[in-house]
Amino acid sequence: MRALPMVLLSMTLVAGAACADPGSQRLVPRDKLLHLGLSAALGAAAAQAARNHGMNDCEAARAAIGVTLVIGAAKEYRDGRPGGSGWSWSDMAWNLLGGTLGSLAVSGCH
Repeated sequence: MRALPMVLLSMTLVAGAACADPGSQRLVPRDKLLHLGLSAALGAAAAQAARNHGMNDCEAARAAIGVTLVIGAAKEYRDGRPGGSGWSWSDMAWNLLGGTLGSLAVSGCH
């Protein structure tokens, strides 16, 4: 078995466990879905841009995941400042999952 499917499965399980919301009727809170969707879109766009600049499929996927995480970390850093909602590792897990899924969908790396 290749390592990538195991990594994706692990990220999905970590993200799901990190987002348990016992006070809500929703399985996954809206905020986490926004992190997933926006990160997937960023990952897909970054992977396509990297491919357009000559990177092979897997190089483009890795670069796109990095870009997604940097943008997500910048947002969380801002949230962690006074007056913000605070740094959230569960948001970063959803950013990682979305960025990975988006970049792999576009790059074709497997």
